[in-house]
Amino acid sequence: MDEPNSGSERHIAKIEQQVQDAFKELERLYKERIIVRNANELEALERQIVAATDKLAGLMMAHKRPG
Repeated sequence: MDEPNSGSERHIAKIEQQVQDAFKELERLYKERIIVRNANELEALERQIVAATDKLAGLMMAHKRPG
């Protein structure tokens, strides 16, 4: 029989994996050689970076949430 906290532990493990995936996405964006040629490309890159950092922030908050 599962312990009462096993659901919480699985949830935390899932969040931790998602945090690692988010870090990998940020690392990819950081290391990728991207040549920005115009304002539209710069805005698109900014949207990607903001989306990735927002996702990471949300996951980190979910991980720290009192359970």
